[in-house]
Amino acid sequence: MAAIRQEIPHRVTVYHDSDEQEKELKNAMLPEKPRYFNGHPTYRGENLEEFKDRLDALGMSVDM
Repeated sequence: MAAIRQEIPHRVTVYHDSDEQEKELKNAMLPEKPRYFNGHPTYRGENLEEFKDRLDALGMSVDM
């Protein structure tokens, strides 16, 4: 995956390298549906570490 940033309180924005990566993460995060910020999906997350832990639990990772 590409990169993650916290630009909105309690939300983590994910910047993907491709549409395929975005679809893969979107499916893995179900039932949570992403909101969008400047065209990029955002997911619940108090901070980046918490979000990375959620991804690890799903068997995914992010390069920062």
